[in-house]
Amino acid sequence: MLDRAPQPATIRRRHREISLQPRSPRSPTPPQDYKNFQRYHFVFKIAGTLGKRWIHLLVYGCTRAEALTCFVKMKDVVKTEELSIPEGVDVSIKARLITVKGPRGTLTKNVRHIDMDIRLLKGKENKVSLVVWQGGRKHVACLRTIKSLIVNMITGVTKGFQYKMRAVYAHFPINCIIQESGSALEIRNFLGEKIVRHVNMLDGVTVSESKAQKDELILEGNDVQNVSQSAASIQGVCRVRNKDIRKFLDGIYVSDKGTVIQE
Repeated sequence: MLDRAPQPATIRRRHREISLQPRSPRSPTPPQDYKNFQRYHFVFKIAGTLGKRWIHLLVYGCTRAEALTCFVKMKDVVKTEELSIPEGVDVSIKARLITVKGPRGTLTKNVRHIDMDIRLLKGKENKVSLVVWQGGRKHVACLRTIKSLIVNMITGVTKGFQYKMRAVYAHFPINCIIQESGSALEIRNFLGEKIVRHVNMLDGVTVSESKAQKDELILEGNDVQNVSQSAASIQGVCRVRNKDIRKFLDGIYVSDKGTVIQE
């Protein structure tokens, strides 16, 4: 058998030398958690887009499952919010169906689409307790959302909500006619058009003309969502179309937001 000639340590290919020796271990030595990790190309892409924070992925690499665990969002074990109930207001909670009773009426809100513990704590001062277990950032944010909903319900049954709207026009006066005892509004002569616009108020909302100010409408109701949506419907039906809205500013716009009973 013929003896083979010794293999060269490097070969020359296209004006550059390529080493044929096995590569030395990476330096610095990875920590114990990364010793047996394998490199994946998608990890380099992730590290490149996210920057220095995930540079250890680029340096040490990891398997697909281990790389995905690096992007798991942090969850809180438990987050709570409490809300005090004022005197004269009765709050009942059953299966995340919230009912609030007060001097001005009753409001009901169904929040079963949110995974949350809602309890009524009775004592010297009645409170509503909101608890989220193992929640992420957006899930925890629902705490303040539900708390604000209950606060608005309490405000609605005690003080009520009032929105004021003004009719704005440059040449053609907008005629607003209240119908069905304040549950509907008819708008005529908008930009001189012959079209008659009708807007029905939502449940529990009444519209009236202001006695103190010309071309002003007043919307009142207990549910802030219905009051605000009725105001938005009036403003939306009077949008200027096919004209320059910088020049044609006609419309009916919300000018003030407050409560029926002023403090």
